[in-house]
Amino acid sequence: MPGNNNKPVRCVETGQVYPSQRGAIVDMTGRYNGYTADRFKSALRTGQTCFSYHWEPADAADLEPDRTPLLGCQLREIREQEDISRGELAAMFGHTHGWIEHMENGDANIPPEIKKWMENPGSPEYPDRILKTHGLTRGQQALAVGHSISRTIEKPIHVTIICSVPGEHCIKAKDCDGNVYYLAADEVVKPDLVDFSLNPVPVVTGPPSGCGIRCIDTGETWPNIQRCADDIGVHFKTVQFAAYNGRKCQGLRYEFLEGETA
Repeated sequence: MPGNNNKPVRCVETGQVYPSQRGAIVDMTGRYNGYTADRFKSALRTGQTCFSYHWEPADAADLEPDRTPLLGCQLREIREQEDISRGELAAMFGHTHGWIEHMENGDANIPPEIKKWMENPGSPEYPDRILKTHGLTRGQQALAVGHSISRTIEKPIHVTIICSVPGEHCIKAKDCDGNVYYLAADEVVKPDLVDFSLNPVPVVTGPPSGCGIRCIDTGETWPNIQRCADDIGVHFKTVQFAAYNGRKCQGLRYEFLEGETA
């Protein structure tokens, strides 16, 4: 029974032949490590399942022509056309920057979920791992508020969500003029479908100097909007936008105490 990573193997259930054990593991999981390799070798030796399939040795003659380099070039072209970096693509699918580079260079097989994305990369229905966690989708209309690492946001801006990206500011969005914004999840306001309009929103200039703010639902007050934002863990413009437009922030409603201090 072969113990060499470079020997071809066949999936008993699907009949697909892989050029090596490593290629089968990467195709199934998107990555390779020693623990997974040991599990695979054990399954190959004992006839047990690995990744819910049975495996057996195969002959090199059973291999189909290797299309990995061709698909890798196609993946790079699609990614560049969509203006998505390797890190952004890795964040979308839970891979690493290095594995995306290996795929593009033809050194690693492209897993099924990325092949599906390559067929229609602009589809808003295709799931994005990080966006799904925050209840967002590709192509969704939203409002960008608060801080952005790429450019200053003076007022809420209508944007279209593009994809997730690595790091703290994990959402990439673009406005109607093509300007790109990198935002944290709490800096993206999902408008209600009934109330949402693409008409420009009123400019939010901020409350009068010394104005306090109150949580309508709990009655708690703060001497200024920054103190309130610090306490509830959001950017001050997120609370500001909620108070001006009657929307909820962190599940609660807020109002300005104009002419008063808390």
